[in-house]
Amino acid sequence: MTYIEFIGPPGAGKSSLHKKITKKSNIYGGTPEKASERAFLDNSIFDTNIPKHYQILYQFFPTPLKKIFSKKVLRNYLSPFVLTDFMLEHQEFLEVLKDILKKEYYKKERVLQIILKKSENYQLGISTIRENEKLLLDEGFAMGAAIILWLSKTKDFSFQNYFKTIQKYFNAVPIPKTLIYVNCPPKLCIKRQKNRSNVIVEQNWGEMLNLQIKHQKACEKVIKYLKKEKEVQIINIQNEGEIEENKYKLNEVIQNL
Repeated sequence: MTYIEFIGPPGAGKSSLHKKITKKSNIYGGTPEKASERAFLDNSIFDTNIPKHYQILYQFFPTPLKKIFSKKVLRNYLSPFVLTDFMLEHQEFLEVLKDILKKEYYKKERVLQIILKKSENYQLGISTIRENEKLLLDEGFAMGAAIILWLSKTKDFSFQNYFKTIQKYFNAVPIPKTLIYVNCPPKLCIKRQKNRSNVIVEQNWGEMLNLQIKHQKACEKVIKYLKKEKEVQIINIQNEGEIEENKYKLNEVIQNL
């Protein structure tokens, strides 16, 4: 099974590219909505014992209602099953989580939420993937590590006091075969975030441009580590122009993995 992740600063275009690429039948995005739907319709995946008539009824829902149901109901229902499976398969993860939370962050509760979400998304995706599909996660464990560094209370971009924790983290979680680094100039990233009315780097603990650059540096630190220490293949996408051009280029690369 081919396992791939995206990584990159906010506004670089990861989610837009991911949405385009995963329309291909053999590239499975493992999105919570799609993965939750697959798990809901197959009791054997998480041993959920959902009544058959509920599964049949769901298939008659119109598409917009299916999306709402998957996002608002199924994800919350499946969450305990998914996290339990992940913890059982990666028992050292809890100790690493404790180690992560011993460090100082600008938003410690956000760090915890993100890491648990990455774990849940991975387990949902890997448990619902089908034969001959490639799993391509929009943001996985590598992005989780970048967020840890980004939220860290460090005044430079070496992240020295946090990197031993990151090393332990990567020894406890699944590592992608390939990492796709989607990037573009910081000011363009910020402009895109403003256009979608969701400016991730607008925080009360720093100036926007500096926080955007810190996020980029955090991603690059994680990429450097995974390439050197875990022999992860890195694909660089400079996403400044038309997304269609990068979509075709990236799709060709992924099909050859």
